[in-house]
Amino acid sequence: MENMRKARWMPSLILVISLLFSLIPINTSSRAENVEAHSDIEVVDTTILDAMGELNSPDNRIKELETVTIELAWQMISVDLIEEGETRELTLPEELSYIEQNGILSDGMGSFQVSNGILQFTFAQNYQMTPDERLPDYQSVKHYQGSVTIQAEVPKKGNSDVILDFGNQVMESLFIETEVENKNEALREAGRDLNALGTWVLRSMKVTDENGENFSEEKPPTRDNNIQVDFEWQLENEVEIQSGDYYTYQLPDYFAVHQVIQNEPLKNETSGGEPLGSFDLDINGLLTIKFNDEAAEVSNRKGTIHLSTQLDVKQHIEEIVTEEQINEDGSTSGEVKIKIAKAAIKKTGSIGNDNIITWEININENSRKLANVKVTDYLQANHKFVSIKCEVPDEAGDWKEVGSEFYHCLHFEPPNDRSYFELSFPNLDKQKQKLTHPVKFIVRSRITDSGSANAYQNTAAITGSNFIENGVEATVSLVDIPSYKFLIDSEFENGIFDWRMKATIKNDGGEIIDQMYKNDHWSEGALHYFDPSTLAITDEKGRTLQEDQWSFIRAEEVTKKDKNDADQIVRFGIKFAKAGIYYLSYKTKAFEIPPPLNEEFVNYLWVEGKKYNGSSGIDDEDTLGVTKSHQGTDYMKRELTWWTTINKNKIVMKNAKIEDKYSSVNGNNKSALRLNEDTLHIYPLKKEAANDNDIDESRELRKGKDFILESKGENYKDGFVIRLIGDYASTDETLQIRYNTHFMMEYQSPSGSKKSNYFVNSAIVTYQYEGEERQGYDSDETEVWIDSRMGQNGWKYGTFVAKGEEYKNQVSPFAGEKPAEDSVYWTVPINSWGVKLNAGTIIWEDIHEGQSNPEVKIHKVIYDRPEYGLTGYGDQLEEDIDYEIISNGTNSENFGIKLLKEITEPFALFIKVKADEDTFKYKNKAEMDFEGEKLEVEAFVEKSYKTDWLTKNGSQEMEDSEAKLQANYEIILNKDSRTINDPIITDTITINEQTFQQENGSVKVKAYKAIKKGNLYVKGEGVDLSKEGRSVQLSNDIEKGTQTLTISLGESISEPYIIEYSTNIDPALKNGTQISNKASLFGKGHLITETVKQVEVKSTQGSGTSSGVDGALRIRKIDEKGELIDAIAEFALFRVDKDGKLQEFLPSIKVKKDRIVQIGEGESIDLEKISNLRYGKYAIQEIKAPDGYELDDTVHKFIIDGNLPEHEYLHEHKNNKLKPFELAILKKSMMDERELQGGEFALSEAGNEQTLATATTDKSGIGKFQDAEKNPYPLLLGKDYIVKETKAPDGFVKLKGAFTVSISKQGDVTVRYDGDELDKQDISVKKGEEGENAQIQFTARNNPRTPLPKTGGAGGALLITLGLVGLLVGLWYHFSLKKEEGWS
Repeated sequence: MENMRKARWMPSLILVISLLFSLIPINTSSRAENVEAHSDIEVVDTTILDAMGELNSPDNRIKELETVTIELAWQMISVDLIEEGETRELTLPEELSYIEQNGILSDGMGSFQVSNGILQFTFAQNYQMTPDERLPDYQSVKHYQGSVTIQAEVPKKGNSDVILDFGNQVMESLFIETEVENKNEALREAGRDLNALGTWVLRSMKVTDENGENFSEEKPPTRDNNIQVDFEWQLENEVEIQSGDYYTYQLPDYFAVHQVIQNEPLKNETSGGEPLGSFDLDINGLLTIKFNDEAAEVSNRKGTIHLSTQLDVKQHIEEIVTEEQINEDGSTSGEVKIKIAKAAIKKTGSIGNDNIITWEININENSRKLANVKVTDYLQANHKFVSIKCEVPDEAGDWKEVGSEFYHCLHFEPPNDRSYFELSFPNLDKQKQKLTHPVKFIVRSRITDSGSANAYQNTAAITGSNFIENGVEATVSLVDIPSYKFLIDSEFENGIFDWRMKATIKNDGGEIIDQMYKNDHWSEGALHYFDPSTLAITDEKGRTLQEDQWSFIRAEEVTKKDKNDADQIVRFGIKFAKAGIYYLSYKTKAFEIPPPLNEEFVNYLWVEGKKYNGSSGIDDEDTLGVTKSHQGTDYMKRELTWWTTINKNKIVMKNAKIEDKYSSVNGNNKSALRLNEDTLHIYPLKKEAANDNDIDESRELRKGKDFILESKGENYKDGFVIRLIGDYASTDETLQIRYNTHFMMEYQSPSGSKKSNYFVNSAIVTYQYEGEERQGYDSDETEVWIDSRMGQNGWKYGTFVAKGEEYKNQVSPFAGEKPAEDSVYWTVPINSWGVKLNAGTIIWEDIHEGQSNPEVKIHKVIYDRPEYGLTGYGDQLEEDIDYEIISNGTNSENFGIKLLKEITEPFALFIKVKADEDTFKYKNKAEMDFEGEKLEVEAFVEKSYKTDWLTKNGSQEMEDSEAKLQANYEIILNKDSRTINDPIITDTITINEQTFQQENGSVKVKAYKAIKKGNLYVKGEGVDLSKEGRSVQLSNDIEKGTQTLTISLGESISEPYIIEYSTNIDPALKNGTQISNKASLFGKGHLITETVKQVEVKSTQGSGTSSGVDGALRIRKIDEKGELIDAIAEFALFRVDKDGKLQEFLPSIKVKKDRIVQIGEGESIDLEKISNLRYGKYAIQEIKAPDGYELDDTVHKFIIDGNLPEHEYLHEHKNNKLKPFELAILKKSMMDERELQGGEFALSEAGNEQTLATATTDKSGIGKFQDAEKNPYPLLLGKDYIVKETKAPDGFVKLKGAFTVSISKQGDVTVRYDGDELDKQDISVKKGEEGENAQIQFTARNNPRTPLPKTGGAGGALLITLGLVGLLVGLWYHFSLKKEEGWS
């Protein structure tokens, strides 16, 4: 196309080749993956230096928050072709905080950068091209390896020894100086050092597993086993102890300490006795026992100290001390040492009737917790790997097969060495989980020496990070096999095959049957026949059997006619006179000479009815040296480039015939190919060729003079034949044939709903040896998978572009636009097969939800490989001339493109649509019917990548060297600043693992607007989650055992946010337990994305707890009579930690009778119990009583464990019914607080003026409200009452206002006067006891009456005079005071 824009060149042809190799599918569940197709990067060594450049060591510790330097040596796992700009990534250990940095790799290898804990390498090309620039010069390929130096900061977490796992079993210890030692020194200042005084305190130490069971040779520990450590201590009676005296003991360094223990009491086992002191354990493993006054005053002072923690045994240590006596001088004796566990591995093998050896490798039969497991299996000589599968136990205890998602297999075939394969569990390793159950690998290998070795070996080894490696060997022997059959030799060029068999005959008159065809009813399928003259039979001592010891069974004989119409035997039987072991050998001949290559020559054997398969594929002799390779794919021309090299061994070949087949050598896997004759060239190699592809173009062979080209089928439909003639009729030169074939997708066989993208090409060379009559044969075949998008006659892709952003990085006539609204740009290449699309062909476009206003442009296009998209576009098709847009008959946005002219070239629909802001994943589908075929492609476009929508980090943090059992989570959302309406984040956790931290009944959540700095997002302005429609809610699903946090960010957001919150980790969780939660992001009710985060619990405890998840709690609400209360009470449930402190668990549980009716602020429920509670210590407290009942807020502690019936704890909570209230009033003078007699009051119910009771104050000022019969009047719960004064005491002013007495249903009392609440000291409420009603009394004060003076009288003058004197005195005092204070 003249106006076609110039295509952007893709990298070299070799990049395509290497990428094609990477696309070859390998099913690891059935066949090992070839390591040549797997390329990656690994760390081989590390060194850590402090800020001064000194090596980090136990004697040179790095301070917290100090910057360290890590020298990291790396290498590529295998030598692969690397293109310019290719990247590889290493995930750095998460225990450090890495500084954003970049640098240059040595020797021009490229560059590196560190961001978000990822070390990314960007490489330069590692090879040079051959002089013709067509191929890589493989001898120039560099194996990239080197070292980088990076900086990181040591976070403040209170850890002293941290193991950094760099992968590839490269572990580096980081030794950190913490503040713990300084704190311990301060704690000890008050007392004496008993170690220095020579006081004998600790007597013994014992280490057991997490359940308190002893380790043994049968049950050894792993390097990271959870353990319990028990010490016995004792003070001799004559030893004087002062309060504050302390004793220290350093734990062995293979004990991990994940959190400090402080002030754990040394409980006094004497009944009623006080603790004798306490003990601490710092992060460095220093145990400090501190004694108090009680220890100084008593005798027979002894006890125990119990720790629950984890082993951390380094690789060079193979045994630990599990028991020892601690002597008075600090030495130890009576040590019991146990070796670290070896992983269990067992291997057996058996040979089947088909000459296949089946090996079973069983690992971890004792179900230990093994970390970073790798199994390496070495196949010894004379047998070859065939396949592998993996099985694990199912729930019934049987074996079930699992796929490659569970395990990974890499197959290695190093030159000049035995082959082997590695088995690993990358998903477990990545998630830092252990292999906890048995695994069985079933490996199949084929005998390759025709049984001549008699015995075959296989060795396997298991390695990992928390156990001692172990190995095993197994051997199978043909001697142990009663019967077998092998092809032991062949004369391929003459079609003669030599067979050997063994038959164990158990009965006199026993028979064998030998058959040379597969289908019992189709003898014509036989490819070879029996030559009776070659038969030899011997017994087990090698003696030839006489004719009377055996005979042919004529009834079993079957024949097939050869090309000369002679009958040839293809099935025969032999009968043996006596039982015994017999060896038979004979030859068969092929019906067709030369025999068909790579066909299976069937040879079945039945020994007394038992079938054995000796069938074998017949390979050519490989004397000549033939190789075939795929050298490139041109997707625009739809051509594959092939090179065939013949006579690499440079023997003299005469009258060579090269047959090129579009299939495997044996005729299978036929491919729709056609030779492009114009591309066929044959070259000899140079006289001194540098490599197998170093051709001499000046001596190219000429068609008709040096070779003849013949078509097989019309227009090379079935292949072609080349015959060498002239000067090359006899030659010893190596020749290379180079040519292209069209790949005809329309004729290719189907693969599912698409056409197969798998093409095979083979070459068979026949020739005559120099000076001999015999012929030689050699062959090779190769295969290629082209881009899978070629399976249909088109494909589709697209991208989202936000309002105002530029559309870039894709070839399109819309490229460079900055849309005025959110848009999706779709590209739909059509007719990649290059077939004729007739006028009238319709392409239907299905525009799915969230898209509108489509705008269409159609252009002819070019591309290199469909996977990479278009590389250019050319002439535009004109609407109403080349095509028209038609409606699909509905009111939707969908439409059709109807071609008005025939077209044979690739073209593309470029479609721009408006994107709805409440849609987050856009879909587009295109369909086309043509020439009996159907195109149906669809694609999806995400508004943002998953990690840009939502990322989540979680960790168990420590503060000031004290590890709290809490997990802290951070969510970063909407990194691309998309508009999200009704944005909601939910996070769901399992309550027997963790619960959200709350404060005053609400989850503690902090939110911030995020600011992007480089590749990081940092917290900016804080966001109030209680305003502008934002909210935080917590719901519980007790049946599922989950808790869900729901955070609403209001009406809409269009910028990134950071959200932080924490959970309380269940204190009974064992060390190393993985806890997880799932966070989801919603917009306008639609799920946008979700992510799961796991946190590994690290815990060191001073007391043991058991673990389980099947406990339950029932709550019964009863009154004083033991009857269920039909009203709602509210409780708070706590976990009790190792220090006996309450840890918030479920802060609100509402109970009615014996049913749970609500958890937190969630919906109403109706449950009989709270299930899925982990075993351990709990506490419950009533925080709100049922209406009409007294609150009992006593904290009740209890334990849930396996000793309870049905593992359920029943909490019966009794409440006493509230008594009716009696009301009294205390009347006082406002002037002098004296009690007043004679005040009268009336009581009525609010809203009703009818007087219910009256009261008159007595001389003590108290008046009790009584009814008409002078009985105390009872005030009821949940009512408001009005009290008014009807008569004031003599000399006092009657109160004009009214008192309101309010009594809630819970018995809470408030008293107000004209709306203002009375002071607490003026109200008295007493509970009713022993049948008496509750009492309310409040105080009312009156002003005294003052008589007015007579007009003009002396009294008035006196009052005025006294007032003026008082005013003058006050003014004098006021100004004197100000002067003293320095006022002017």
